[in-house]
Amino acid sequence: MIAEESKRIKVLISAYACEPDKGSEPEVGWQWVNHLAEHCEVHVLTRKNNREGIAKFYKEKEPKLTYHYHDLSTYMMKFKKLFLKGNLGVSIYASLWHRSAARICNSIIKDEEIDIFHHLTIASYRIPFARLAPDLDVKVIVGPVGGCEDFPSRLLPDKAKKVRVKEWIRNKVLMLTTRYHYFFKRYKEATLILASTKEMFSCFSHHGFERCKLFPTIGVNLPQNVKVVSESRDLKLLFVGNILYWKGLGLAIRALAKLPKKINLTCYGHGGDQLPLESLSKDLGVSDRVHFMGKVPRNELLQLYFDYDVFLYPSLHDSGSFTVLEAMASGLPTVCLNRGGPGVSVLEDCGFSVDANGTKEEVVNRLVDAVMSYVKNRDLLKQHSEASVRRIREDYEWSVKAKRMFSYYEELVKQDK
Repeated sequence: MIAEESKRIKVLISAYACEPDKGSEPEVGWQWVNHLAEHCEVHVLTRKNNREGIAKFYKEKEPKLTYHYHDLSTYMMKFKKLFLKGNLGVSIYASLWHRSAARICNSIIKDEEIDIFHHLTIASYRIPFARLAPDLDVKVIVGPVGGCEDFPSRLLPDKAKKVRVKEWIRNKVLMLTTRYHYFFKRYKEATLILASTKEMFSCFSHHGFERCKLFPTIGVNLPQNVKVVSESRDLKLLFVGNILYWKGLGLAIRALAKLPKKINLTCYGHGGDQLPLESLSKDLGVSDRVHFMGKVPRNELLQLYFDYDVFLYPSLHDSGSFTVLEAMASGLPTVCLNRGGPGVSVLEDCGFSVDANGTKEEVVNRLVDAVMSYVKNRDLLKQHSEASVRRIREDYEWSVKAKRMFSYYEELVKQDK
């Protein structure tokens, strides 16, 4: 039962991305707003093109929150469809959307007597949030945000020139936008900033923001069943995600080449780097041990986790990762790099978050050593499996994360009492 105290807290959440059954950023927005609605009165401002999916979900039930819809002009929407492609296009359009949403946010805050304005999605530090009228008596929370994690130049692929150029440009943009305080001026308006990664937290600290907490963006729902550790001596490694170099697949394949020949790596997902990664597998003599299975429906994927032993996910700059949390929730220990969201999620008792410093060879050897720890010690695999499920239950289940976020709301509202 919702406490009487919580009924007095009214929150306006700006969620550009918020729609059920879409995965990724829309899923993040959707899960947050619906779980927070269990604790307080929630108003959500989101895009008009999310209305159909939201209405379909609530077709036979009454929502516990209020949705407000906004979008740019029809002309701008057509312009976006024709010219604003890829991640850069989304960033440009989302930035314009948030700027244009300020007037509506101000109106909702006044009319509904909102206590807290929460900028939630898109969860990137580069996306500006709606600038509120200075006379409004409202607390402002931003985040969790991430996106400042770079691709270490020493770990870039040797032969994939397009990847090297693309990531070099991305690194330069990150350096420009994170080094200078100018790009962070707008965060002075925030009462509380939530950073989803250690890198993002350090960046805010560098710029003097003391009202910042480390709080991972995403959560997951625990499955009804959990992993039973296999009796086989040959570990089955799993990767789930986009088939891209920055997901660390090049490092994973190099590690596989140094592991016992009976160990295989199965990859689910699709992406533009599959052909060069297949070529790398062939060059290293492991093409028969790396299996690219393509993308499968989400309901099937959630069952596939139980068929494997270890989740190998050495991503270079993920601010978060649903697949890491899904694997942990299914009882799979994870081997990742100590970077981004996975570096926060995977603690030493539920997997290996290996140091990404040093040469490419040194990093690959650390990944090999981590996997070999499970080959040599099946009891460790079982211990990490159980701890992974416990980690999700205690810190990453959506209902738990919503309670923690609500505690921040309560703390901010009490400051005025």
